[in-house]
Amino acid sequence: MKEIPTIKIIDYGIAYCVTNGNEKYIEVNKNLFQYPKLFKRVMKHEMKHYNYKGKFDFWTDFLESFCFIHQYNLFKFQWKHPEAKESNRVFFKEDNGTYVNYYLLTIRLIMAVISIILLLILVYKILR
Repeated sequence: MKEIPTIKIIDYGIAYCVTNGNEKYIEVNKNLFQYPKLFKRVMKHEMKHYNYKGKFDFWTDFLESFCFIHQYNLFKFQWKHPEAKESNRVFFKEDNGTYVNYYLLTIRLIMAVISIILLLILVYKILR
């Protein structure tokens, strides 16, 4: 039987799976409950993180970056609730320092490389 996670309500970001030592829980933006379909999709994503056994769960985020309908729905949510845009920040400050969201940084770098390659191919085909 799968473990049911503790859910903590937050007023920033969208949702996060948090692991602090032996404690593991999911944080969910308080406004996400107003959007049942989006909430279900986000929770499905966070449960993948929650049930992941390794240390570096990069593929869950990377593969879902290409689901453009889901990304569009997240964008609309962030537009209506600006505090949720914190989920898109690569660098962020907290009380005890500045941190880097390495998942997001890696995904953005890969997307940039893919975009540059596609742009170069397009320019090559036009100039040929």
